[in-house]
Amino acid sequence: MTLDARHVAVLRALAARRGTYPPTLRELARELGLRSTSSVYARLTRLRYMGLVAFEERRARTLRLTDAGRALLAGEAGAAGP
Repeated sequence: MTLDARHVAVLRALAARRGTYPPTLRELARELGLRSTSSVYARLTRLRYMGLVAFEERRARTLRLTDAGRALLAGEAGAAGP
């Protein structure tokens, strides 16, 4: 499973919002410096296919990290070390 830096940035943005409302596509695009919501959607679709995020089509603010997505970020933080 290979992720580019933008995919990891999406996961980190979702993790940073834990405990609040999930972001909209426009909010994610703005936060990540992307111009198009379709590019955000394409990345989210790929992450969903990989089992790292979950969301419902045509429903607002249903985006969330899965356990696998949280584990990947936790492993990445652990690999960086002190």
